[in-house]
Amino acid sequence: LTLPSELFNLTNLVSLSIISCGLETLPDATSQLSALSELDLTGNRLTSIPVTLAQIFLLRTLVLNANPGLLSLDNLQGTQFC
Repeated sequence: LTLPSELFNLTNLVSLSIISCGLETLPDATSQLSALSELDLTGNRLTSIPVTLAQIFLLRTLVLNANPGLLSLDNLQGTQFC
């Protein structure tokens, strides 16, 4: 799955769910979604999370369940986890 580039123009988008879509990578352009507070990526094929995701300062909920290849969140060092 490749996310459409137009998606990243939705700068007022608050919640985004990409569930069980076979997503393997999250583009760096995701950081352009500056109003995003919830991102659900459950059930995909992610192996890493781009460091640019930490630039979404309003992001409060990040769901990464059932991404078996995602073994580490090292790219998000310095962020707060609950």
